[in-house]
Amino acid sequence: MRIPVVSTAVSGISELVDHMQNGLLAPEKDSEALAAAIETLLEDPDLRERFGANGRQKVMAGFSLDRRHGQGTPPARRRAEEKPAGAARLLPVFSEEASRS
Repeated sequence: MRIPVVSTAVSGISELVDHMQNGLLAPEKDSEALAAAIETLLEDPDLRERFGANGRQKVMAGFSLDRRHGQGTPPARRRAEEKPAGAARLLPVFSEEASRS
């Protein structure tokens, strides 16, 4: 998947998201800045594509749940599989299928 990211600059997010390289970061607790960042991506398909490609490249080059946590099912996948029935499922705002429509 090549999904551009909009987030707030909290916790370890900046380890994955480089502002204006593979996503947009808004200051924590600044809903107006977060809304503006989302609007920026909504209005610019080329920027979405570039951020998505750059983000995928960064993750593929430097991150692996299997490598970081040893053998077996990655922790994130285990948690997803353990979700109770009816739990909310997060869907990306931009998907490759949607961008082809």
